[in-house]
Order: sequence, then C-alpha cells, then structure tokens
Amino acid sequence: MTLESNKAIARVWFDEVMNNHDLDALDRAYAPDYVHRGPDGHEVRGRDGARKVAEALIEAVPDRHSTVVGQVAEGDTVVTRWISRGTRTGPLYGRPPTGAQFTAQGIVISRIADGMIAEDWEMVWIDDEGD
Repeated sequence: MTLESNKAIARVWFDEVMNNHDLDALDRAYAPDYVHRGPDGHEVRGRDGARKVAEALIEAVPDRHSTVVGQVAEGDTVVTRWISRGTRTGPLYGRPPTGAQFTAQGIVISRIADGMIAEDWEMVWIDDEGD
C-alpha cells in the first residue's frame, strides 16, 4: 500500500459513509476486527459497531457534510483533520433533536493494515448551539 492509498482509505468514513450515506463502504474499508477509540474511553468494535454509529449519525443529522481538511501519512498511520456541519433533526445518543446547526471537528489517527482501517484513535470537538 502507498501512503496515498492509505490516505484514501482513511477518507472513506467522511467521503463515502457520512457524505454519501454508503454504509457498504464500511465493508470495503474497515477490517472485520476494527476498533475505534474515542474520547472518555469510548470504544466501538467491529464493522457492525461502526455501522451502528454511522446509522445513528445519519439518522440524527441527515444533512451532515464532512470535509477532510488535511492528512499526514507515515508508514501504516494516517492522521486526518476533519470538520462536519449539519442540522440535528433526529435524536442522537439519547439526546432529543434540537433543530440546531452544529459544527464538529476532530482529529483521527488511523492504522491501516492489509488495505483496511484496523484501528482509529479520535478526538472530537462539537459546537451544538441547540444544547
């Protein structure tokens, strides 16, 4: 795998899953034993776990648009800085819809193995004016 192909795989979540609502892209880009480690020790495991997160986000914010602001790759690691904007029209993680515009941004460090995302470590900052 080249550094550019690793970067492309790391963009799948943003370009294909979030922007195009293509949940099948998870099967093409994420390892079966994928692990996502987020803030406060939150973990998501496997493609099914990633799919549940994607479904919840798409339901809560169907107009969400994500932009990859920058990426750096070295070896099997890709660091992606991203920003997303949308309107919270559905429930999200037990919180009611707000109808408010929000901006989320973050940094995710992805480890690529055998052409798929094996692990992500992510930090996210959210400005949700409706809360």
